[in-house]
Formats: sequence, C-alpha cells, structure tokens
Amino acid sequence: MLKYLSPLLLIGAFALCGCGGQAKKADEKPADPASGVAATPTTPGTTTPGASTPDKAPPVATTPAPSAKVDTSAVSALLKFVPAEAIGCGFVNSQQALSRPLLRRMLQTLDMEQEIQEEFGREARVLNIFGYADEEGELRQVVCTVREFASVAEARDQLEASTQNELGEPTKPTRQSHGFDVYELEYTNVAIRDNVLVRTNQPAFLEKSLAQTGPPAHLQPLIEQAGLENDAFLVVGASDPKALAFATDTFAAEMGHGPPPLRVLAEVIPKVKTLVAAGSLAEGRLAHLQVEMTDAAAAKTLVDFGNSMLPLGRQAGLAAVDGMGVDPPATVKLKKALGAILDGVQLTQEGTSTHGVVTTPADVAQWPATLGPIFVALKKKAEETNRPRNDLKQIGLAMANFHDAHRNFPPAAIIDESGKPLLSWRVAILPYLEESALYDKFKLDEPWDSPHNLKLAEQMPAVFGDSPDGRTRYLAFANKGSAFELKTEAGLHPFQRGIAIDDFTDGASNTLAVVRVAPDKAVPWTKPEDITYDVSDPLAGVGELPDGKLLACFVDSSIHLIDLNRITKEQFKILVERADDTVIDFDFDAN
Repeated sequence: MLKYLSPLLLIGAFALCGCGGQAKKADEKPADPASGVAATPTTPGTTTPGASTPDKAPPVATTPAPSAKVDTSAVSALLKFVPAEAIGCGFVNSQQALSRPLLRRMLQTLDMEQEIQEEFGREARVLNIFGYADEEGELRQVVCTVREFASVAEARDQLEASTQNELGEPTKPTRQSHGFDVYELEYTNVAIRDNVLVRTNQPAFLEKSLAQTGPPAHLQPLIEQAGLENDAFLVVGASDPKALAFATDTFAAEMGHGPPPLRVLAEVIPKVKTLVAAGSLAEGRLAHLQVEMTDAAAAKTLVDFGNSMLPLGRQAGLAAVDGMGVDPPATVKLKKALGAILDGVQLTQEGTSTHGVVTTPADVAQWPATLGPIFVALKKKAEETNRPRNDLKQIGLAMANFHDAHRNFPPAAIIDESGKPLLSWRVAILPYLEESALYDKFKLDEPWDSPHNLKLAEQMPAVFGDSPDGRTRYLAFANKGSAFELKTEAGLHPFQRGIAIDDFTDGASNTLAVVRVAPDKAVPWTKPEDITYDVSDPLAGVGELPDGKLLACFVDSSIHLIDLNRITKEQFKILVERADDTVIDFDFDAN
C-alpha cells in the first residue's frame, strides 16, 4: 500500500497545508441543525475497530490548543445525529478546510481554487456515523451519512438525484419524522430537512439518528478529545462488548488478507478499545492520533508496527520523487519537504495507550512559494500525459453511444451512393461528443475538402487534438475484419455501414478500435483516412513512436497503453482483427 503513496499527495495534501491539533473541551451551546450542506455519502468499505469506553479517560497527547476561539456550534449540532448504537463517527468540515489561508494560497498557485470549490464546496460539513444493527441475532454494519449543504437548493438538488424512480421522475416522501421528510426507497432511506440530508440503509437506525439525542456518553469524551474545531476527526468506541468484538474482528479479518507487512495489524486490532484521530489545515497546528489498547503489550506492538512503516514510507516517497522527472533542484526541494513531514511523525507508548503526533514543518508557510511552481509543472505534465487518454475515452464512449442509436458502430467513412468516401467517422460521432452544432454545419453529401466542408475543418474539437492545422493523431483501423470495416452492400443508409457488436466474436475488449499514431501519420480530422495496414507489416500504419508505446482504445471503450516492444507483428494483428477466433494469451500492456 505504501508504495502507492505519492509524495505529491503527502506533501501537497497532508502537511503542505499543516495538520490539526489537540482541542480543548468545547463549551459552546449546540445549535439546532436546521441549516447545512449535503453530498453523496462516502461509505467506508470496512468497519473501523471500536471498543468500550475505559473506566477513566486515557491520557491525552500533549499538543498545543488553538490560540483563537472557534465557533463549533454547527459541528455540535451535527453530532446530535449520532445515536447510542453508534460505534464511531467520522467528520469532515470541508467548508472550514477550504477557507484555510495556506491551502488557499497553494490552490491559487496551482490555479485550482475555483475547481476545488466547485467540486467540494457544495457541502459545508459531512458526518459519517458507523453503527450496527441486530438482525435476528446477527450483527450487521450500518453506515449513516449526514450531509450539511451550503444551501437548501444544493440539498434539494442532491435529494432529487437520489430519489428519482426508474423513469427519472421525482418521488414523494413516504412519511415525516422529527421534522424531516423521509423517503423509503428500495435499497436506502433518505431524509431531508432544510439543507441537511441524512441517508442510511437501516430504517430503525435512521429513526434513532433523526431523534438527535447524541452524541452518546461513550463517544462524547472521545469527540472532545478529538477537538470540534479541527477540520476532520474520527472517533471509535463501543459501549456494548458484543459490538466491540464485531467491529474489531471484522476489521482484523480484512487486515489478515492484506499484504504481509499489514498482517500484524490483524493480531492487535481485536485489542483496540478506543481510537481518536484528528487533523486541521490551519498553520502551526498538529495532527494527532490516540489508540487505547486492552494491554501494554498490544500498545507496544502497534507503535513498533507504525515505526517500522516509516522507513518504508520514506523510501517509497523518495523513489516516487525520483520518478517524477523534475529537474535536480526541484527534486531536492521535494525530498526535503517529504523528509520534513516524516521527521515530524512521532509514535509513542504510554501504558496501554498509543500516541501519534504529526508536527507541521517549520517552513510550511513558504511552501506555496517554494513548492508551488514545482506542483504547477507537475500538474501541467500530468494534464499533458492524461489528456490523450481522456480524449480516447471520450471517443470510445461516443462510439458506444453511436451504436446505441444506430445498432452498429460508426463506419470508417460517410459515403455517397457510388461508394465514394466523403467524410470521416470523426464527423459522424460529433453529436455524441456534445458537438451537435458543429455537426449540423456539415454537408454530408459533399466531400471533406469541398469549399464548404473544408472551412469547417478549421474547427477541430479539442477531443481530436490541438494541432493548429486541424490534423489529428486519432486513427481507426479500417481493414477488412477490423472494427471500422466499411460495409459495401447496396441499399444501406450511410450510418448503417458500420459493424455491430455481435460481429466482434473475439470480444469487444479484445479488439482495437482507435489508436494515437505517431505525429507524422496524422491526417486532417474530417478526411476519411485511417489505417489500412499491410498484413505483412500491421505496425507500419501507426508510425515510429519514440518510446514504442501505443495509446489505444478498444471497442469496449477501455484504454490501454500497448508496449509494441513486447509483442510481435502477428500478435498486434490479432488485436486488430475482430473475428479471427485467436485467443489472446500474451501480455501487451506497458508496465
């Protein structure tokens, strides 16, 4: 798992913006949760281990309290939805996090502030409640998501999207409960009041949440320890020993099937009693973790495990920086920042308690200026790398939608009555690329280079590339037996001359459709010209690719990077032909 941790993620998301700190007990009076924001629930795949509350509060990691008083009344109001049956809750204050000056400066440097606000700003706060339900003597995991939206309109929009029937029509609420309109759907239950949306798959648990009697006594001290003023926190604890065993055993079983380094967790997770984790993107603050175990030996095992993972994380992070392809000065800066983050991680044991603290690097306030330009360059590089893949994906989906409309994929060309090719398939799929206005301007009974159509060639959609001369590198295979073979039977409509899905006996996922050829093989995007390969040399049509990697879209719209150095010409021919009944028993994906 650690090898996939990108230093860009570590630096840019975790410590780049600082980390949250230990809170004092909040003394603000909770407000009525009648206002807030919502969003699609993020249900965790595994129940986090919970435990019964210890007889006395466990020792708290010594971290500085925030200097300025923070209004936490909205958070307190949301926490009322946590019922007594909860074994934990996870909270994210996205509205507060997005307002942090350090994060805003970095996002502004990356020119991503508006994009992030549009993506995450709809929700002010989100609370995931983890619980259990006893169904005929068997415990089952329950997740209840409470989403407070920035406005009533945002909440209503989300509700409408969540409660439409099979015909896309809005449904009416089934009943009312505690001032909420409740919608009892086939697989879930949704409740709304003003800008607060509540969702769970367990009706009884929903009722207990809507009663707003929380937070329960066994979670209250853990929540106070987490700190309501933080941008995010997670607390776990159960008053029922049966629920504790259920939660920890479930999680331990998952860890037992994980990579060998993580399997040690399967032994200690059943000994977890409570867990508190919190963080903030405020400058000069800390992230902290505290896990209370059943015995000191288990606490030591957990600390030893965490400390053993840190060198692996450092090694993986440094290797990832080396693989980013940035210049040496930038590499040094990134490695220094990564080291500062990991140097700030401290894991300690105190009796049966495990403490973890992440301190903010001393120079974090300068990171937007020092690391921002590096991230901008990496962002640009990533966009350049991912754009062709995204373009091909859109082309593949447009082909699929064309098939839905015409019962066959687009033919290689739009032809006239005499069989003369006039325009490319790229013109035929324009309506399925949200380019209907451009499509309507073409004269489909004239060739691509007619005076009228040639002017339109100057308006190449971005999905086909950005060449100023209107040439595209996205070509299809138009040979007999390929995906874009042109049917020549008389009496067919021009759009009925493509191949139907049933004709791909080799399978849509095993047949090439469109590829990104070498620059010297590019053609005018409206011209009905594609790859008609020589059987003796099927690779000739794609040109000389510097790295030998061919980006390809298969008929099922899946995108692959084919390593031409790993396969033979005959094997490539197998990928092109749709019905040669040859099993693909070779690996063609680039590593």
